[in-house]
Amino acid sequence: MKFLTATDRYIARLVTVPMLSVFVLAASLLVLDKMLKLFDFVATEGGPVTVVFKMLANLLPEYASLAIPLGLLLGILFAFRKLAISSELDVMRAVGLSYTRLLRV
Repeated sequence: MKFLTATDRYIARLVTVPMLSVFVLAASLLVLDKMLKLFDFVATEGGPVTVVFKMLANLLPEYASLAIPLGLLLGILFAFRKLAISSELDVMRAVGLSYTRLLRV
C-alpha cells in the first residue's frame, strides 16, 4: 500500500481549501439565481413555497456538476500560484519533482 508523501499532503491541502470555497460559492450563486426566479414566480402566480425548495433540491446535482470542475480548476491554479509566489515551486523543481509529479496528487 502506497501512502502520500509529505509533499503530496501539502499540495492536497493547498488545493482542497480553495477548491471547496469556490465550489460552495459557485453552487450558492447558481442556486440563488434560480431561487429568485422561482420565488418571483410563486409570488405572482401563487402556490406553495415548499415546491420551490423541492425544485432547488432537484437542481443541486446539475449545479454540482458545474461547480465541481470550476472549483477543482481554480483550486489547482490558486495552489500553484501560492507555490510560485513563495518560490516553493522552484524548490520542488530543484529537488527533482516534475510538474507531472506535482499535479499527480
